Amino acid sequence: MYAEQPALAAMGDRGRAHTVEDFGHHFRALASMDTERFTEHVRYCVGLFDARSFPQAWLTDAWRHMEAVIRQEMTPEIALPAVAVLVSGVTAGSAGPQL
Repeated sequence: MYAEQPALAAMGDRGRAHTVEDFGHHFRALASMDTERFTEHVRYCVGLFDARSFPQAWLTDAWRHMEAVIRQEMTPEIALPAVAVLVSGVTAGSAGPQL
């Protein structure tokens, strides 16, 4: 993400720590495998980014990178349902660009 988003990289070590923490929140919300719960998480994140004037592209990139990691690191039996929840939650919870 940092190679694709120079403004994110410019936030330094503190920004990187927040990004890692945010991914933990994203993956914990997704781990529920509950589309509604993940959709609410996406809506919360979209609102938070709006309130803080962060680019929504940072979230879009996060969802895309999560999908790539899930597909790479998990067996298809686990990855396919997780990606389905991810995509459904992002689609339902985000007014911006989708995966």
